[in-house]
Amino acid sequence: GGNDGGRGITDTPQGLKLDKDVDRSSAVTARSGKGLDRVIIVMLALALGYFAVDKFVFDPARDAAREFEIAEQARSDAIVDFYGANSIVVLPFENMSDDPGNEYFSDGIAEELLNLLSKIPELRVISRSSAFSFKGKNLTIPEVAEQLNVALVLEGSVQRAGKEVRVTAQLIEARSDTHLWSDRFDKDLDDVFAIQDEIAVSIVDALRDKLGVNVDAVPKALTTASSDAHDAYLRGRYLIAQRTPESKRQAVREFETATKLDPTFAVAHAELAIAVGLGGLIRQISHRETVEKVSHHARVALQLDPGLPEAHAAAGFLFWLQDKDDEALAAYRRAVELNPNYAMAYAWMGTYLKDLDEIFHVREKALSLDPLSRSANFAYINALIRRNRLEEAARRIEVFAAIEPAGAEILRGSLRSIGGHWSEWMLSYLRAANNNPDGLVFGGGFRRIFSWHLASIGLMEEAALKTTDTPEFLAWSGRVEEAVELAEAVYAAQPNALAAGASGVLLAYAGYDDRAKPRLETFWSHIGEQLYDHELFAAQFAETLFNARLRAGDTQGAAQVIDELKANVRRMRDAGITVTERDQSVDYQEGLAMYLEGDREQGLQIIAGAVDDGLWVLPMYPFQEARYRDPGFAAVLAVNKAREKRERARLLDVVCNDNPYAAVWQPM
Repeated sequence: GGNDGGRGITDTPQGLKLDKDVDRSSAVTARSGKGLDRVIIVMLALALGYFAVDKFVFDPARDAAREFEIAEQARSDAIVDFYGANSIVVLPFENMSDDPGNEYFSDGIAEELLNLLSKIPELRVISRSSAFSFKGKNLTIPEVAEQLNVALVLEGSVQRAGKEVRVTAQLIEARSDTHLWSDRFDKDLDDVFAIQDEIAVSIVDALRDKLGVNVDAVPKALTTASSDAHDAYLRGRYLIAQRTPESKRQAVREFETATKLDPTFAVAHAELAIAVGLGGLIRQISHRETVEKVSHHARVALQLDPGLPEAHAAAGFLFWLQDKDDEALAAYRRAVELNPNYAMAYAWMGTYLKDLDEIFHVREKALSLDPLSRSANFAYINALIRRNRLEEAARRIEVFAAIEPAGAEILRGSLRSIGGHWSEWMLSYLRAANNNPDGLVFGGGFRRIFSWHLASIGLMEEAALKTTDTPEFLAWSGRVEEAVELAEAVYAAQPNALAAGASGVLLAYAGYDDRAKPRLETFWSHIGEQLYDHELFAAQFAETLFNARLRAGDTQGAAQVIDELKANVRRMRDAGITVTERDQSVDYQEGLAMYLEGDREQGLQIIAGAVDDGLWVLPMYPFQEARYRDPGFAAVLAVNKAREKRERARLLDVVCNDNPYAAVWQPM
């Protein structure tokens, strides 16, 4: 970096490191990979070494046969070592019916089999979202297995005609691409659950007999007396998996139909509660009505079947809506106890965990069960970056690129931006959006996140124009009352703790202390040890409440804020979270705590180091004026402003000269 405090990244044998941390006498650029291909190559090399000796002993005909046999076994053993024998993916079953509209039914049969197998603790079962992503793609079984890191594949077909249904299924060992078991089942539609149970029993028998997998018991299918209710439930699952606003609304209607046709259908009640919790009726009913609806169906599901994982997940959504974090965490823990392969429950559970090591392991678990999930990959790779495991993050990004190139490009930009190269991140966002303009990834979320990028390089008016639902940009561009009005509207629509904190900060910005402090207290008492999850504004929330308590004469309460901020710093350091990014820095939190506590010199020194390493300092709020005018902090701000100017020039040099991203963004 130069005088502006920029930092670069160097590849070393110990991984990617910031330039300032590199021992130049030993820095090299070699990389090491430990992927499946290398394992296979090494084992094939050993096998071929054997052939070189063997061919001088055995006759040529037997030699050729032995070469093929040993090479195949070497490949087979390597894949098992990499995958694990107890791992399986259930691919979407092919719809063989005359009516293409029966696709939801064939998908549903496969998904229900997946759910049955998921409840077997001895198996690692890939989630629906990853398994069904191969639908319509012409990949071989070994190719699917390699991408999902599994040893076994279940595939099949469903043919439905009137009240009759035929299901064929086959279990394939991926390492050798050979069938372990296959069968055909012809039943009346009312007996579809019996088919599922028979297939599950047959699969478990094959696992026991042919692979020696120890499976204690086979779960039973979740039944309903009404085939029409089951049909509506399958349509609901088919729709909710698409995760679009409209598909979620339609899924709610289908689950409602299922529960009306059979009020005792527990899993339909649970899925209805989850669908509403996921926003299936957003903007159609109020927050209070949402809570009531989720509460009713979650409660009914638990009463009907206390051992149903989906019922506990539904309860978790209810507690989330009620800001009851401890209860939500307990509900999700119970859901994964009952279904150890419930990938989404792991992801939801991670939101409420307080132990940072456990958060990391839960994200790792979610990714192992849903390896093609965009959100699981993002969460895990970002966790690697924050722990300064940059080389591992870079490898993961390139694997993710085969799944979703646009998402991988954004993560590459995040990695490149470390050290204050913010324009690299912005250009990555523009490249990703340019290549995938219609993707869900780049809807309103893209506009909001890109607005933060614009704000970080000083284009506040541009940031406020890019999105209409982020009050901070309005405040920073001088439209303070508009910002307060918007924050209050957000809080009124969904009065949870996070919205209370966000509106409290804006109210404090505008000078409404009497209204700001209760909101800030609500947020702070609720968030507890989970400041880590809100690190973008963790320091800002802390400083806002610190000042609010001081102005109210509560010096003891102000000191308590500092203690909690310092405790958060210790937790992060103990978990290995050390890297400074544009909007996240444990150093900044520590320096701020020291400064507010009265240790000005040491606090400023640590804050200056964080800014040198690439942290963006948020614009000044009125109650921060004394600190921002401090000559020592003013010097830090000068470094920040110099970087803003540099990164703004780098970005505008690209987009103001034959803009390659004009379809996505044209600067004012």
